[in-house]
Amino acid sequence: MPAEAEPIVRDTVPKPGSPDPIEVRAAEVAKRHGHSRVTDDDRKLAYEELRRMSRDQSEHGQVSH
Repeated sequence: MPAEAEPIVRDTVPKPGSPDPIEVRAAEVAKRHGHSRVTDDDRKLAYEELRRMSRDQSEHGQVSH
């Protein structure tokens, strides 16, 4: 079972050698849409999903500042 990606928040600092969260999400989007390869559209949707999740978390007080 693959490990779940960490949620993206403004103060998340990538660990050296860790996969790009957008690429990880883009692979999930591609799989969901039945693509065998990640497309630019998949990356765009992945970015929008991560941005929306980050915004939703901050609106609900889940991100500390």
